Amino acid sequence: MQILCQTAANRGVDCRDLTDPAIKARIKRRVIVALAILPIFIAGLVLGGVFLGLYVTNVLGFGNSALMPIAFSLLGFFVSLIISYVVAKRAANVSYES
Repeated sequence: MQILCQTAANRGVDCRDLTDPAIKARIKRRVIVALAILPIFIAGLVLGGVFLGLYVTNVLGFGNSALMPIAFSLLGFFVSLIISYVVAKRAANVSYES
């Protein structure tokens, strides 16, 4: 709670506002939505990378090489990690204005 109060003080907000039930409900709702969407998003980008890798392998005629699907799935995974970090950071930030 002390860290939250310091963060609130840096933003010019009174720490007592963090005990407001409306702000608590807004934080909880944003975190639940982020936790529900992020795993689906990560899995979608990784699977999309696998299928894109399979397509590129087929178009370029590499045969049955697994290199491209693995490379594109890793690329999708790292992109999803970066986007997940940004989304989680935004979900944790709460606007204190009404």
